[in-house]
Amino acid sequence: MSPATRYTDLTGCRVPVQQAPMGSVSTAALAVAVAEAGGVGSITTLGMTAAQLDQVLAGMTARTAGVLAANFLTADIDPEAVAAAAARVRIVDFFWADPDPRLVEIAHRGGALACWQVGSADEARAAVEPAAQIIESWAAVVRH
Repeated sequence: MSPATRYTDLTGCRVPVQQAPMGSVSTAALAVAVAEAGGVGSITTLGMTAAQLDQVLAGMTARTAGVLAANFLTADIDPEAVAAAAARVRIVDFFWADPDPRLVEIAHRGGALACWQVGSADEARAAVEPAAQIIESWAAVVRH
């Protein structure tokens, strides 16, 4: 068993590892396997409607009690899909979009943590303002 870290305490996973949601390579089965192994299993939501995403996540959560994340990529984010994800997974993860307090609030209302992936210190500061609990840089993960 890995020792507890700030990340494991915050997310509820046992191992401080979050699988990257790498498009079609990161299948639901891979995310479930990562969650079962103690990390955070992630899938991309790209190309899914809110109803499709809800169905995929329902199947995933039925197969694991581990920690799952849903990643929203680009600025074209459907708030209904964010709400569907937040009701099913521990982490709603955003990337390639400006931090949006409205989307963070939707994630929180659904019971999920909000994570914003950033590539610069300026983006990290902007992500903290809407109260994202996790800011992911390409080099490290820190808790706000």
